[in-house]
Amino acid sequence: MTKLSESLIILNFLGLKIESWFNHFINYGFSDLQTGIKKDLWRKLFNLGIDEHTLNSEVYKSFINKESSLIFSLLHENFSKGIIDLYSFKQEYDSFFNTKFDDDAINNRILNFKENNRSRINEIDWNEIKDLRNTILAHNLRSKKENYSIANDCINKFVNLSLDFKKGLLYFTLMNMLYNNLKEEFATELQTAFRESILDR
Repeated sequence: MTKLSESLIILNFLGLKIESWFNHFINYGFSDLQTGIKKDLWRKLFNLGIDEHTLNSEVYKSFINKESSLIFSLLHENFSKGIIDLYSFKQEYDSFFNTKFDDDAINNRILNFKENNRSRINEIDWNEIKDLRNTILAHNLRSKKENYSIANDCINKFVNLSLDFKKGLLYFTLMNMLYNNLKEEFATELQTAFRESILDR
């Protein structure tokens, strides 16, 4: 398998997960994910034929609150994984999806692609994402910068980003747009990459 194919397979794998998280934000609401989950549950139950009066009863309100809390917990856990995926996508994009291939035409297309999508990449605070990924999500809450003391700043950043749905939506929207642009621009190369991954087994 060529190095370009390897990089495209990895970016596609991570991009699919980012796209999934973007869809969660869209489905459940932009500013308050937990309220969005409750509304979505209420709407689904209403569409199943349960009348509005029943849905507003204390029994159903309790049921919706309980179910939405369970979904919110799962989404919160996946949000942590989403932060790791964002950073992994950026690492692959910077380090391996570059202009070091043997084909000059491909190198020029990659160069143009990166230039056209630079604003999306630059709008994300990658230092914040890196800190959260390295200190909170991948390691043990200790900060190398602070002589391995507990990383209170990073913990606060993580809590704030977890609760700041608009910022989370922005990050996943930007990377989802970049991923979709990548799929469109390199569609033929992605097909080749998938064929190579099957044949090289």
